Amino acid sequence: MSATRSQRFDARPAVVYQEDTLVLDNHRGHRLGMWLKATNLLLAADVWGNADRIYTWNAEENSFMLEVNEALGFRPSGRTAGWQRVSPAVDLDRPVRVT
Repeated sequence: MSATRSQRFDARPAVVYQEDTLVLDNHRGHRLGMWLKATNLLLAADVWGNADRIYTWNAEENSFMLEVNEALGFRPSGRTAGWQRVSPAVDLDRPVRVT
């Protein structure tokens, strides 16, 4: 139905990364994302009490998760971008010549 995770690295013990929150399509609309993230934040505080920062991120077009993040007190701290190139279909039976 849904999942999320948090992780912390020994090299930066004051920082927790909260990521990969997802809710399957047929279970959306019941605030499961909010419940998951809120519960995860409580667990992170309990397990890593010395952490003073929690980072999370999501796509700008995901207005539902942006609302969840804002309601939980997250604020924008930066932006990243990813680029994608859609390649034409490749015939795997034909050798590819690289020059």
